[in-house]
Amino acid sequence: MKKVLLAALCLAVFFGCGKRTIPKEKLFPVRVLKIKQGNIASVITLAGSVDSKVHSLINSQVSGTVVNLNVKEGDSVSAGQILASIMPHDQQDMIGQAQANLENIKREPAGKNENKKLKETRLNEAVEQLEAARKLYKPVPVVSPIYGTVLSKTIEAGNNVSLNQTILEVANLSQLIVRSAVFETYISRIRLGQKIPVIIHALKDEIFTGTLSVINPGLSLDSRTANIEISLPGSAKVKPGMTAVAKLELDSKTDTVKIPADAVVVTADGSKIIFICKDGVVKQVKIATGIESESEIEVTAGVVEGDLLVVLGQDVLQDGQKVRILEDNKPAEKTEKAEKKVETK
Repeated sequence: MKKVLLAALCLAVFFGCGKRTIPKEKLFPVRVLKIKQGNIASVITLAGSVDSKVHSLINSQVSGTVVNLNVKEGDSVSAGQILASIMPHDQQDMIGQAQANLENIKREPAGKNENKKLKETRLNEAVEQLEAARKLYKPVPVVSPIYGTVLSKTIEAGNNVSLNQTILEVANLSQLIVRSAVFETYISRIRLGQKIPVIIHALKDEIFTGTLSVINPGLSLDSRTANIEISLPGSAKVKPGMTAVAKLELDSKTDTVKIPADAVVVTADGSKIIFICKDGVVKQVKIATGIESESEIEVTAGVVEGDLLVVLGQDVLQDGQKVRILEDNKPAEKTEKAEKKVETK
C-alpha cells in the first residue's frame, strides 16, 4: 500500500512540474546603426528676395503733365534714352496765356482802317509771343540713367505728376542678386566667393548656384545682422521680387565619424551621451561633438567606426541594461505583440 501511495505522489509531482514554465526575461527592444565615417557640413538657411544689382527708381523732376510716354513694361532701354516727357505746370500756364491773348485779339471787331492796322499789328505780336513761348518752354525729358529693362510704370500720357513722384522702374536683369542678412555669430565663418545653393520657390523650387559677392562691414543695431548679397547666374526665368532661400555653408569635413543627431541624449548638466550596444548590453558613452548639420552630428571623441549605436529607444535606457535588437524594418510594437502570442500558446 505504501508503494502505491509513493508512486502516485511521484506521478503527481512529475505532471505538476511539467505544467510550470520558466518566465522569459523581457528585454527592451532597440534599433541600432553601425557607425561609419562620411562627409558632413554645417549649413544655415537664409530667407531673401531677388533684386538687380543695378536697379533704378526714376522720379519726376517737375510737377506737370505727361505729354509723351515712349516705353512700356518689358521694353529694353539704354542709358540716356528718353522714356517720357513732362510739361511743367508753370510753363503750360505761360503758353496758355499767350494762346488766350492771341484768341482774344482775333475776336476783337475790326473797326476803321486805323483800327484794322492796329489789330493786325497786335495780332502779329501775339503770334510772335506764342511762338516764342513754345520755343522757350519745352517739355522736360525723363531719361533712363542705366541700361536695363522697364519693370514697371505708374503713368500714362496725359497724367499729371507731382515733383519727385516715382514714375518708372528700370533694372538690369543680367546682374541679378539675392539680398539677405546673416547674424553676427556667423560672419566670421563665411567668405566672399563661396558658392551657395539658392532655391527659388516661384520656379517650383528650382536650385541655382550663386556666389557670395557682398558682406556688409556694418551691423544693424536692431537685429545684429549684416546684409549680404548673393550673385546669381543670368536666367530669363528669375525676376526681381521673387522670394529665395539660400543654403549657406559655415563648416564642412570629409571622412569623419558622424551619427544621427536624434541618437544623442543631452543630460541635465548639458553633457551629450549615446548608447553603444555590444553582446546584448548597452553602454552609456559620453561624447565630444564637432560640426552639426540639420540631421547629423560629428563625433570627435567617444566612439569609433563600426560601433553599434542605439538609434531607437535611447531616451529611456540605463547604462548596462540588457536589450533586444529589433529586426530590420520591423517596428518594436509589432515584435512585442508577436512575442506575447508565442508566450500565450
